[in-house]
Amino acid sequence: MDNLIVQVRKLDGEAVLCCMARDSTVADLLQEVLRQQSGGEDGSYLEAKMHRAQVEAMLLTENGYVMLGHLRLSDYDLGEDNMVTVVMKMRFQGSYSCWLALDHAEAPHHVEHIKFNLEITEDAVCINGIPGVIGRKVDVAGETEVEAKFSEAVVFKSDRPWSKSQVRATACIISMRSADYKKLTNPGEALW
Repeated sequence: MDNLIVQVRKLDGEAVLCCMARDSTVADLLQEVLRQQSGGEDGSYLEAKMHRAQVEAMLLTENGYVMLGHLRLSDYDLGEDNMVTVVMKMRFQGSYSCWLALDHAEAPHHVEHIKFNLEITEDAVCINGIPGVIGRKVDVAGETEVEAKFSEAVVFKSDRPWSKSQVRATACIISMRSADYKKLTNPGEALW
């Protein structure tokens, strides 16, 4: 079986040639590029090691289309004169513990932080077990903004026995920002 030479622009801007079997998948090529990038055997990207769950690598064609991992390289009709690019994408799907600052009318200088659970999938959200749908998703300058609408009101109530304070929400906007993960190699740096 003959091989396919693919030119790949890596995360550091350097272009490399990868010799792959013609029946290799896009996922195989991505694994090889990340292995070369990290200098490791397992294909892990060292600069994003602490934040691996928050980012994922993907390949783009010269036209900017995302290459699907399960497809074969031959499906993209690649050759030495074509170049694909590795990019890191923020992954926001997952489960989060969040806090809402609730200002009490009964005690104006008292702010209570109410914990709630937020789950985000590709097309849905859930807060404290109440499902919602993602109405729109906008990616601008490293920030992802998701508008969520819920099937019923999500109610955040005070845990204080003397308080009747609460917040009712039928929709919300969730903003997620990416960071330069290379600079966050020391956990203490994230706090400053």
